[in-house]
Amino acid sequence: MEPNCDDGKISHLEEEINSLSRELVRAYQEIHSLYRMSDVLGIRSGLEEVAQALLDDALALAPARRGSVMLLEPGGEFLTVFASTGIPTEFGTHPSMRVEDSIVGEVISSGKPLLINVMTDHPHLAARLKRKSFLTSSLLSVPLVVAPLTGQQWTLGSVNLADTLNEKGYFTSNELKLLTAAAAQAALTIQNLRLISDLKEANKQNVELTEMTGILFSQNSQLAELHKAGEEISKTDSVEGVCSHIVRAAVTGFGAGSAALLLLDDDSKELRVAAVAGLKIAPGTSLGSRVDSRIIEALETGRIKYSGEPNAPLRLCGNSIDEWGLFPFKGRSSKLGVFVVQLGSADITDSTAILVNSGAMVIDTLMLNERLRKESARLALAEAHVKVLSGMLPICCSCKKIRDDNGYWEQVEVYVRDHSEAEFSHGICPECMEKLYGKELCDKIVKKGQQ
Repeated sequence: MEPNCDDGKISHLEEEINSLSRELVRAYQEIHSLYRMSDVLGIRSGLEEVAQALLDDALALAPARRGSVMLLEPGGEFLTVFASTGIPTEFGTHPSMRVEDSIVGEVISSGKPLLINVMTDHPHLAARLKRKSFLTSSLLSVPLVVAPLTGQQWTLGSVNLADTLNEKGYFTSNELKLLTAAAAQAALTIQNLRLISDLKEANKQNVELTEMTGILFSQNSQLAELHKAGEEISKTDSVEGVCSHIVRAAVTGFGAGSAALLLLDDDSKELRVAAVAGLKIAPGTSLGSRVDSRIIEALETGRIKYSGEPNAPLRLCGNSIDEWGLFPFKGRSSKLGVFVVQLGSADITDSTAILVNSGAMVIDTLMLNERLRKESARLALAEAHVKVLSGMLPICCSCKKIRDDNGYWEQVEVYVRDHSEAEFSHGICPECMEKLYGKELCDKIVKKGQQ
């Protein structure tokens, strides 16, 4: 019996339908896989999470005994395992290796997938896949590739499956296609995460740079104020003027909330307010016994002190100072006083310490000069009131006149009067009286004086 042409057509149509059905199933699987990956990746925020989600999906699309997701480190020389299953523990949690030493180095270098179901067809690769604990029989490796707007292809890593568990006993081209689609979507997510990480790092660096710029600007401003204060101090010839410049520089120049310069009084040895800004204290006020113990400690030890606790304000003549700093004024050989400053938000401690040290040297010099001036004035005054005759005086052995520097002979009383503060009052001694008036008359005069 001749074959029926209609039966042949029907059989051909059935084959086409079955083929289209298989293609439709594969397309559905691919679309479903992409949607599932999109949902999974959309809630992942880290590389390890994305890598694990990709590996889970890869094993669902192409079941295998072992699998891994490896990503290229910056520089492109090393690969690091970010997710794995079935890998022996001796390799560690996140082993790294050079690309050229990796089994999938060819995939990374070429950017093309690798599907091997018969390892003997690749003896070189098969030898590298031998391990003490396992031997790979089949391998499917797909690169994680992105193509940015520049058109240049970037390989970020690879997803790798070994030893298929497919019922057919080998990796299929359909599994390769599905895995390639999943890898492409995951690669975009990985690239975005890295870009976000780079942006965060760049933003962090920008913030740090901005902070550093602010610090440098503040330091430059303080240096400018230090220079300005130094010039003003160098032109000042009074302790009061130097103290005013120091306080003004700290408050208006550095941004301190308030400041007071306390100096030891030479006579009373008590601290007095030499200059002040931002506090309700009159300049010249003596602290007496009303001194905060921390101020005394800074004065005695010569060490800078800062506020240690926010609830421990410094007390100064009825004023309460938070965030305070105490900078002792030290001379060459003595304690001069203490500079009290409200530090504020900016870091002004270093600049204040420099200002205090330089100012203390100037004040110490001015105080020393003032003491020398007073001592010189006292000595000059003493010299003006005391004239002392000294040396050899030429005196006449007969009339007792004294010869002066010009060769003139003067009476003793005249010479002494001109060369000292002494004045003479005239009288007569008993011997001369007896010589001039006789002994009898002298005795009567003495007797009468005794009565």
